Amino acid sequence: MPPAERKAYLALSSVEERQNFQRLFWTGKAVTEPEFLSRLGYIDSHYGSGQTGSGANTDQGRMYLALGAPTAVHRMPSSRIFYETEIWFYDYAPQTGYRSRLQFLFYRPRNIGDFKLYSPMINTIRALLVPQSGTRSMFGINDVITPQDVRTRMNVSPAEDEVVEAALGVAKGITGVGNSEILSRAMSPAEMLRRDPKAVVKSTFSVAEQPDVRIIQFWVDGTIPVTDVQLRTCAVSSLGVTIERRSQAVDRSEIPLGYKEPRPVLFTQRFFLPPGAYSLIVEVDGRRMTMPFRVAEDPTHAMTGEAFEERPGETKISLTPDPRGEMAKEALARLKGN
Repeated sequence: MPPAERKAYLALSSVEERQNFQRLFWTGKAVTEPEFLSRLGYIDSHYGSGQTGSGANTDQGRMYLALGAPTAVHRMPSSRIFYETEIWFYDYAPQTGYRSRLQFLFYRPRNIGDFKLYSPMINTIRALLVPQSGTRSMFGINDVITPQDVRTRMNVSPAEDEVVEAALGVAKGITGVGNSEILSRAMSPAEMLRRDPKAVVKSTFSVAEQPDVRIIQFWVDGTIPVTDVQLRTCAVSSLGVTIERRSQAVDRSEIPLGYKEPRPVLFTQRFFLPPGAYSLIVEVDGRRMTMPFRVAEDPTHAMTGEAFEERPGETKISLTPDPRGEMAKEALARLKGN
């Protein structure tokens, strides 16, 4: 329940008013109250700690809460190539805006902890690979590994090939930012449980116009998580970045440009976000794209990557006042001194 609705509900004084509010509230949902509570209990016991609400803090729990039970689940234990994985199939989930079969890939990093949702736009297949001698010698540390590389260089089993296929995208015919749009909705119970969610997946960017986005994470003193968002695109009037958590904006920036014609831009912004699941919304000249990401709970699970190299003639815009995390270190020192 959004904060405004919760506040309005708590302000009601009579039992009759609260019962009427509840009736109207569930009338606007795609599921009944018993079905919602059943899903909530299931994810708490299967994906969480058993305490109420714990399951919704996991990737699998949030998707189950949003879409219900998958039609089928294909599980593969850790193999010589991949970490432990699960592929969830939904034969019909029209609330996502896609009316054919969907497949969602979850993997357990280092074979420990909760399963994480794999995103074709954020992750590379390297995130799925077991770091054993065969894969270390086969792929250079800076190589960009594609699913086809794994198929051609390794003798994958049918089960492993299914993982490779799931890493390509959430459905046939969906590429690029379309994957992120579906993933973002599938991970948003608030949107998926509405009776009238947005019905069509349609990227507002053509393939040629899609911004190149990188999300880089590191930790200051192993204690403070830092997330850098980089955006490389061509823009005319404005660009902006919004960070949402549970459909609520937690940080937003908008940069007016005022150019007369498209210019190449490299935009960087640093965020200090607590661990958890988020959505990144990128806006360029009024066009939007959305992708989910997660801030890891410890440095060993942080999403790592390389920053863009600057190009000649590119306008560099940086909202990174503390590039080395010195302010964060000073804040941490003050806290330790008190």
